[in-house]
Amino acid sequence: MNGKIIEISEEHFLGKGGTKRVYRHPNDSSLCIKFPKEKKRALNGILREIKYLKKYQDRLKFLSPYLGEVQSNLGTGYLYQLAQNEDGSPAVEIRQHLDHLDRKSLYPKVVEIYDQLVKEHAVVSDLQIGNIFVKEKSSDDYDLCLVDGFGNTNFIKICDYSKYFLLKKLHRKFKRLCFKLDLPDDFLKSS
Repeated sequence: MNGKIIEISEEHFLGKGGTKRVYRHPNDSSLCIKFPKEKKRALNGILREIKYLKKYQDRLKFLSPYLGEVQSNLGTGYLYQLAQNEDGSPAVEIRQHLDHLDRKSLYPKVVEIYDQLVKEHAVVSDLQIGNIFVKEKSSDDYDLCLVDGFGNTNFIKICDYSKYFLLKKLHRKFKRLCFKLDLPDDFLKSS
């Protein structure tokens, strides 16, 4: 964002995934910064995801937007909008809501994400429930937000060009997601 080095400490730590560590921005609580855990492979994964985010994030509102690079005491970080509730508090993973989320209200939200991905011909690589956050609204409603796992990780990126293979991939990903969320998968299009 600017040339200043940002000082990040462990008090800003939010969480980690398989290849990334995530910190809250020390000067702006609405932002988070991702860092690769192990350099080459993790960095390539972040850069691949950023490429896809830049292409789709303005059209797919369920994505946590990428905002740019920052320099910090931990090295180069990748800045994202933090998934937040309407009141400004941090959103949490969907798994923390599973006991009380009404499946009848959750189902159309999952279907909408699927339909948008098909319409925009966009690929998701990782639909683990740990990558999906619930952004609560003041009206007892909520939105879903995908914070990680967007883009095509395949070596040969045929899904980027073929609707047939895109639908096959999305079918597999959403079938697993629906099973984990205890939702019907009757909306899935076969090719």
